[in-house]
Amino acid sequence: NDAAGAIPRLTDMGVEPYLLPSSLVAVMAQRLVRKLCDRCRRPVVDSAAEFARLQIKIPENQNPTLWNNAGCPHCHTSGFRGRRAIFEWMSIDEDFHPLIIGRSGAPEIAHLARNKGMRTMFEDGIRLCQLGETTLAEVLRATRAGER
Repeated sequence: NDAAGAIPRLTDMGVEPYLLPSSLVAVMAQRLVRKLCDRCRRPVVDSAAEFARLQIKIPENQNPTLWNNAGCPHCHTSGFRGRRAIFEWMSIDEDFHPLIIGRSGAPEIAHLARNKGMRTMFEDGIRLCQLGETTLAEVLRATRAGER
């Protein structure tokens, strides 16, 4: 489901925890979201209000513009054309070793990764929303909305 959950999953599958620190360099998780049609996408009138309604904090250095699908002949009136991946990349270093060997759960591993600067799939999706690549609804669908 996410990068941090891969480590406990490997141990659940029978991989001995003492083998993982020397074997893992990084873990990546990804999901696909539908890509907005470049020809008919439209900006959301009040993007800041939409973020506030969903209680999503916008980083200060980012543009709060959101985009929606409209529909045109190019995209067969769906407003989407193609797919785009959202990613979560967790680099594994020595700080993770005690957690891995101690069989810590995904929340503890994720907490450490976030402290080290990992961007979640949800955050990557928000970045794509602001670039006009996809919609907020697509990101919420792909990341299961409650996992912010």
